[in-house]
Amino acid sequence: MICFISIGYVVNTLHSRIQTSGLSDISVKSELNPVRGRFVSQCVMKNEIALMHEQESHLHLELLLNSVSNPLNSLSEFESFVNQICETQVLRNDTFRLKKQWHSVIFQNQSELQKLQDEITQCRCVLDDVYSVECQEIEQLKLDFHRAKQRRNGLELYLSSNRCPESDRDQTRQKIYQAKDQVKESQKKLSALVSDCAPYCNWLCACLKLESARKQLGLVELEQQIKVSQTVRGRNFSNSGKRVEIKAGNALEQLAHSRFGEDAIVLRNVRLGMVSGEFDALIVTPCENQLVVQLAIEIKSNPNDIGGSFSKYCSALSWLSGGLSEQENEKYKNRHHRDGIFHQFTHYDVMMKQHFQLTSESFGFFLGEGTDFDRICVERIAFLTYLSPIHGFNSNTFAKLVSKCSQLHIVGVEHVYHYAQSLIDTESSEFSTQNILQLYSNNSAAHNIVLLNAPNVSATKIL
Repeated sequence: MICFISIGYVVNTLHSRIQTSGLSDISVKSELNPVRGRFVSQCVMKNEIALMHEQESHLHLELLLNSVSNPLNSLSEFESFVNQICETQVLRNDTFRLKKQWHSVIFQNQSELQKLQDEITQCRCVLDDVYSVECQEIEQLKLDFHRAKQRRNGLELYLSSNRCPESDRDQTRQKIYQAKDQVKESQKKLSALVSDCAPYCNWLCACLKLESARKQLGLVELEQQIKVSQTVRGRNFSNSGKRVEIKAGNALEQLAHSRFGEDAIVLRNVRLGMVSGEFDALIVTPCENQLVVQLAIEIKSNPNDIGGSFSKYCSALSWLSGGLSEQENEKYKNRHHRDGIFHQFTHYDVMMKQHFQLTSESFGFFLGEGTDFDRICVERIAFLTYLSPIHGFNSNTFAKLVSKCSQLHIVGVEHVYHYAQSLIDTESSEFSTQNILQLYSNNSAAHNIVLLNAPNVSATKIL
């Protein structure tokens, strides 16, 4: 059975945990936000705050583990899973709705469209086999024509801008006249060559017939709408990630000061000149004229992304602490670290407007090998995330699955099921979110899994 966490389940679980832990002296106020659909709660502790924090940390991890499901267990479970996806996406996702409509039009008119496509293929085969020289000449003229238009447009744009000084205007106008002449000449040669090559004209006519049919069916307009929708959705997704990091700000400060004292500093968006990736946050403390990294933190709006992030953090921290071999260091070579070894780097924190220098010694807590290094990572890497069902698909693979679900009504659930299996097979099961959460549980590191929307816990009080 697929496990989807309900508000009632979460509240009952928390209350039962509170009762069994003896923490009954708590006043709880809860409300459901109708706009965001999120559970907003306030929990006021009257006594035994420290004990409650410990109970909360175990609850957070326990709630996530209880939300784990495997929709690929059977075809019937998967069908229920994708049906729920489709219902949700149709209501919330314009791109999904438009893609579903696009696939329906293609399916309903596939015979007509296939005939037109076959005609294009036949014309192109004749053109490539018999008139390959003429075809190459035409393609070269098309390229020259395109470049001439680009040069003309660029010069016109330069002339109309403030970048063109008065002394250059006459010369620029002359260049524009020359570019226009070149465009006309290229177009004239191209038209003459095309008209003399009947097979090329046949191929162009076949392409135009297909494009005309696609316009009449509304496919071209749908594709334009999909493109706009994807752009808007991508922008919203980026802004959503930024909002999550901002919302986690108070939680980060609480975490730093409650665990490592008032001297602890939270550094945000730390890159350290790495080849790729960054740390959402590092908690550092001053020690003997240098900074010591106590905790690396990743903020995830989707808990299904925890597994992949954990493996990336482990690799980066192993390199920063000097735990990699000379051969392994090769892939970290760049203009900041020419020998592939991390010696030191100065991080500028935008929020604090200060520079902080970190060295390989700053990451001394992360130095270890084998199972010892795994234990260190679990103890020194924390995740701030949201309570949400864990189904085994990270954000990337889930987006692909959603896209495939827009064809569900055409290809059938079994086809989508096999496609979903192939997506999961490409991911490393060793670093699945479920396995990583279990690793934290087995190593008594529940305090490093923090839910920003934990029930009955204020976002600024959770730590």
